[in-house]
Amino acid sequence: MTRTSASAPPAAPRTDTRALLRLAAPIIVSQLAVMGLAVIDTMMAGRLSAVDLAAVAIGASIYGIVYVTGMGVIQALTPIAGHHFGAGRHREVGIDLGQMLWLCGVLVLLGCPLLWFNGPWLRAAGASAEVQQIAAHYLSAVAVGLPAALFTRAYFAVNSAVSRPQVTMVLHLLAPSQRPVQVTQDLAGFWVKHYPALRRELARKYPRHAWPEDPTALIPQAERD
Repeated sequence: MTRTSASAPPAAPRTDTRALLRLAAPIIVSQLAVMGLAVIDTMMAGRLSAVDLAAVAIGASIYGIVYVTGMGVIQALTPIAGHHFGAGRHREVGIDLGQMLWLCGVLVLLGCPLLWFNGPWLRAAGASAEVQQIAAHYLSAVAVGLPAALFTRAYFAVNSAVSRPQVTMVLHLLAPSQRPVQVTQDLAGFWVKHYPALRRELARKYPRHAWPEDPTALIPQAERD
């Protein structure tokens, strides 16, 4: 008769921790990028005047309230979709994503008017008339981007739920005629693999434009100036 050991089972290997960090890293980077946007706004406005800086600070705070509220609702999709994905109910993941996109539409209809009709927010902040005027323009501008921001969060939430937190970026490269000539997810690979042949074709169609052999070695015009 085989005797079983009464000791505690061995600890789980550290591979789970590495897997968790691998999944968490893109999410951490994206959150730092979101916070970095506010830092960039502050740096750009601070170079203009104290009034512009105050207006951007107030506007960003108001936008943050609206955006973070919507984002909190959307993030509820992550555990729901993750539960379906873990149980192998992949069809339900798509159904829940569709429902969340409808909910994003409702959040947009609620959030955009709050940013466009911003008078009550700005009066409650007690800012001067000059600051309120600049902040109103800022809020009207960022309201245009609110739909894209919320819908993107929905896809980001479901990507995190199915262990694919890296959101894919697709680049559409345009010719001088503003028509797409290449669609790629690998910009570095495009310059090496596809650009040489595309360069010859574009040089034939648009001879008055410069088509360098190695675009990655060029210095931007702003840096040359």
